[in-house]
Amino acid sequence: MSKSIDGFGGGVDRRAVLVGGSAAAVTLVAGCAAARPVTRDPFLETIITIDTHAHPGSFWRKSGDVRGALERIKAGQLSAFTYSVPTDGPILTRDSATRRIVTERAPEPGELYRYARQNITDGLAKMADAGIPVAETLADIVDAKKAGTPAGILALEGGGFAADRLEAIEEMHGLGVRIVQPIHYNNYSPFGDIQGRSELGGLTADGRQFVQEMRRLGIVLDVAHMTMQGVSKAADAYAGPVILSHVFYLEMGMNTTTPRVALPDHAKIVADTGGLLGVWNLAPRRWVEYLGYTSRKDMFIGTFKMLADRYGVDHVCLGTDIGSTTGWFNTYDQLADLAKELRNAGFNDGEIAKMLGGNVLKLFGDITRKTASAIDRKSKTAGRSQLGDEEDQQRNDRGGPRRAAREADYLMSRIS
Repeated sequence: MSKSIDGFGGGVDRRAVLVGGSAAAVTLVAGCAAARPVTRDPFLETIITIDTHAHPGSFWRKSGDVRGALERIKAGQLSAFTYSVPTDGPILTRDSATRRIVTERAPEPGELYRYARQNITDGLAKMADAGIPVAETLADIVDAKKAGTPAGILALEGGGFAADRLEAIEEMHGLGVRIVQPIHYNNYSPFGDIQGRSELGGLTADGRQFVQEMRRLGIVLDVAHMTMQGVSKAADAYAGPVILSHVFYLEMGMNTTTPRVALPDHAKIVADTGGLLGVWNLAPRRWVEYLGYTSRKDMFIGTFKMLADRYGVDHVCLGTDIGSTTGWFNTYDQLADLAKELRNAGFNDGEIAKMLGGNVLKLFGDITRKTASAIDRKSKTAGRSQLGDEEDQQRNDRGGPRRAAREADYLMSRIS
C-alpha cells in the first residue's frame, strides 16, 4: 500500500527567508550558533569539506547577518561554501492556502539579470571584506584550505537572469559564478518546467542551449528544482557530471503532492552522469515521520546512508540549503558532530572525506579545469582548422575527469 503526504508541514517559512518575512527563524539559528561552543575534529583539518548549496546569512534580506555568518564559517572547519543567489526572489510569494512558494508575477525585462548581478557583486564585496577568497578552480579551494580560510563559490539559483540574453551566462561566469541552477520557482522561465509542472516538456530548446553554454564555460550544473524529464534532457545536453544539490529522496510507492522530491529513477539519472546527490537539511516533522525516521538528526544521517547504499559513496555530497531551511544541521559549527554521527552510522574516514567534500572537489575540478584548458587552447590556436580544434576538444573531454581526479587527490594529500 502506498504512503502519501501533502505539504512540508512544520518547516521554516522559506518565502520569509527569500524575500523578507519573519526574522525569528534566522535569529533562532544565529542565536544557537552563537551559544554553542565549536567542537573541532582533527580529522576535518586534513580533508576538504564543501557545501554545494547554501545562503550564508540569508543575505538577500535586510535583516540578514551576512558578516556574522561569514565570520562563523571562518571560525569553523568548512573548506568551501556556496554563496547562492536565488535570482527569482523579487517575483515570488507564498500561497496562503498551500503555503508553497509560487510565482507572483512575470518579471520585468532585465529585472532578474539586474537582481542577480547586484547580489553577486554585493557577495563579492562582503566576502572580500571578510577576507574570504572566491573559488573559481579546484586549486583555489585547496589554496584557501592551506591558508587556513574557507573559500566561497558563487552560485545562481534560477536561470531567469539570462532569459533576455543568453550572453548573460558568460557575464556571470566572468564575475566568478561557478555553479548555476537553471530552474528555481519562476513559472515564466523560458528554459524548462519547475517541479510540479509539465507544460514545457522538462527542458526547452532554449534550456538546452543554456545548459550547453554552461558546459562550454565550465560552470557546474545543479539540476535541483527540475522535473525528472528536465533532468534527463539537461544531463544529455550537458554531457558531463551534474549535481542534484537539495531534494527529498523517496522510495517507490511513496506519493506526495509536494513537488520537491526525487524517486529512485530521478536520482539515478544524476548518478549515471558521474554526478552527485546532495543531502538536504530541510526536515519538517511531518516528513521525518513520513520517511520513517525518529528525529531530524536520524533523517539527515539516514539520507547519507540511503544514498550511499543505493548509489555509492562516490555520488553523495552536502547540499544543506543553510540560511534558507532548518533541520538538524543548522550551522557549520556542527561539522565535527556530523563527522562523528557518520562514523557512528558505520562510515569510515575515507568515505566521510568523499561525502563531505572530496566528491565535489573532483567534480568541480573536472568542470572548471576543462574550461581553462579550452580557453587557453583557443587563444593559442587562432587560425587553426575547425577540425583540429574539435580533435583537441575530444582529447580534453576524454582526459579531463581522470586528470581532475588525480589532481584533487594530489592536492588534498598536500594539506596534511
